[in-house]
Amino acid sequence: MEYNADMSRPSTRRSTSTSALVKTFGRRDYEVTRYREINGKVRDIGVRRALVGRWFFMGISIVRAVDWRWSTGWVVTSSSRG
Repeated sequence: MEYNADMSRPSTRRSTSTSALVKTFGRRDYEVTRYREINGKVRDIGVRRALVGRWFFMGISIVRAVDWRWSTGWVVTSSSRG
């Protein structure tokens, strides 16, 4: 979340006049490099969150399937003994 906050800071979102000032005073390369670094970190965190979510829900699905299989097997065997 910290990187998302860095991306949304006013210094990151530039207006036309601010961009002209940055170009005039020669900080364009620094600002471009900083933006790319922060953007890369935000992208990496988004990918990581997506993969963790995928594995988490796959694990939950497997646990639910095993539980369902175990519980229906228990019901079938207990009703057939009756």
